[in-house]
Amino acid sequence: MRKKKSKVKRARKKQPNFIRSSRFYKKLLISLISIALFFFVMGFLLLIYYTKDLPDIEEIARKDIRPQIRVFDTNGIELAKYGDLIGKTLTYSQLPTNMIEAVIAAEDHRYFDHNGIDWIGITRAYLVNLKAGRVVQGGSTITQQLAKIIYLSPERTMKRKVQEFLIAIELEKKFSKEQIMSLYLNRVYLGKGTYGVDAASQYYFGKPAEDLTPFESAMLAGMLKAPSKYAPSTNPELSVARARQVLKQMYEEGYISKDVLMHSAPPTIIERGSGRGAIKNPYFTDYVLAELGEYIENTNQPLNIFTTLDLNAQQALEKVAESFSSELLSKYNSEQMAAVLMQENGAIKAMLGGLSYKRSQFNRAVNAKRQAGSSFKFFVYSAAMEHGILPSDVYVDKPISLYQGKGLDYWTPRNFNRKFAGNMTVEDAFANSINTVAVQISEEVGRKNVIKMAHRLGVESKVPDLPSIALGTSQISLLELTQAYAHIASDGLMVHAFGITKITDQHGNVLFEKSAQNREQLLNEDVVSKMKQLLNAVVDHGNGKNASMFLRNVYGKTGTTQNHQDAYFIGFTGDMVMGVWSGNDDNTATNRLVGGTLPAKIFKSFFDSVGDIQTTTLESNSPSYWSNYNIFDAVFGTEPGESEENLD
Repeated sequence: MRKKKSKVKRARKKQPNFIRSSRFYKKLLISLISIALFFFVMGFLLLIYYTKDLPDIEEIARKDIRPQIRVFDTNGIELAKYGDLIGKTLTYSQLPTNMIEAVIAAEDHRYFDHNGIDWIGITRAYLVNLKAGRVVQGGSTITQQLAKIIYLSPERTMKRKVQEFLIAIELEKKFSKEQIMSLYLNRVYLGKGTYGVDAASQYYFGKPAEDLTPFESAMLAGMLKAPSKYAPSTNPELSVARARQVLKQMYEEGYISKDVLMHSAPPTIIERGSGRGAIKNPYFTDYVLAELGEYIENTNQPLNIFTTLDLNAQQALEKVAESFSSELLSKYNSEQMAAVLMQENGAIKAMLGGLSYKRSQFNRAVNAKRQAGSSFKFFVYSAAMEHGILPSDVYVDKPISLYQGKGLDYWTPRNFNRKFAGNMTVEDAFANSINTVAVQISEEVGRKNVIKMAHRLGVESKVPDLPSIALGTSQISLLELTQAYAHIASDGLMVHAFGITKITDQHGNVLFEKSAQNREQLLNEDVVSKMKQLLNAVVDHGNGKNASMFLRNVYGKTGTTQNHQDAYFIGFTGDMVMGVWSGNDDNTATNRLVGGTLPAKIFKSFFDSVGDIQTTTLESNSPSYWSNYNIFDAVFGTEPGESEENLD
């Protein structure tokens, strides 16, 4: 009986636990409601705060958006003035139907169904980006983009994003969908200093917007994602591909027929160059405008852009290029040339995107991705020096054969002169660009380490993990290569190429200013010293002798790709780094053009002829090499050309 009573007592003791559990959940619920109420009140108060300085929506229709952009060199000389590239203001009825449809298909296919904020689009974009692991799709509506263009500052804050939402909703209340569309298309930036579809149509196609074809409309609509990237005058192939994508979206939305989709031909882009007013270096100013979005967001106010370019250096580079252009074509059957002059801290002092901007606006120094040839060995040997290999170490120049991977044949690299020299030091192998030794070193150090070195020194292009990477089979831009070599000139400090130092509005208010930063030490002193030894050997007794100069230390590397398609010389003297490329746009072979001939001569000729160049100093200890730089030029002219046999 005692046991039963004991059980009853124990059973009764369980009841308070249930009661206490119920009280706990009630308290938890009250706490959650309190927290939610707190955040609701705080959110409401924050919303009121954000709406205090919202602009007057009524002012939008009266605004005459005619921004002017002026670009200056490092000495304050005006390089270019944009702002006259504003087309006429078009009403909704004057805008071509295919232009409106292209924009809706490309940017906001639910435009007529939302109230300024497309929550369905935002959700879809979030899921797509979540699946991709990165931002590949946006959910911003045309109304939001209009709000961003006209009202908002370039700052990237939560306040600005919330205000963008509020302005978009208010715009939808004040204006019809037709009015919003016309306001947007009359103000949107479409590259090359053009604002509005009429200005862009006149600039790219030489016709008013009313006469745009479906393909031309698709091309302009495709540029809205990234105007500089998809500009037909800068990246014609990329622009056409993007336009075809927009045409496909238009077809899927039912705006065009299958016949239009399948048979629309790309338009002819009119030539520009002589008609651009006072632009002194359009290749560089195009590059600067393309970089503008990295520093500030789209704005309707006039801008002054101060750059790193030195007009004296630019004119000297153009003069040298012109002096070699005839020889380039007649002797080597090469039609194009590109060059970048950069200070060791990354400041671009001169840029040549091609021999004629009027004939071709494509910037070969920045946008062309081509095989690097032997100039890529710079990364192989930098990795080697870091892994303990010495310039004095001995390797054997001999026939080798390497397995390339599953499904691929064995690969047997050959030297440029089709000969093998036997034992040689690492320094001699680098100086004479011996392929077999470079491949052996790359395999010994590890291809992955070579690839890591290339990426560490600023190469953004993909580098395939194959034995042939040692010989420069991956595609890299000239700007990337020049930037990479600058790391040695800067004693191993991180280098990031840049062309803009400051941006101000018309009143002088600073919107952006590049400040001195603590540059990371990417290569240690020992690696830098060894690489300087190797790079100097190329010019002193290797295949880069044509770049040598009297009483000046010159460091560099030649590069030539298969079938003589591309020829490079990348080098530096003092704190100035220069990359030179020659070849043909269609990748056809030149007449035995190699990096040790014309590119090396162009490098030397430029530095022999140039006067003082003002450096862009952002670091207090930045060296100044150019004082009295040309003192020997009046006495010693250019050196006679070296033999062109076995130069790379």
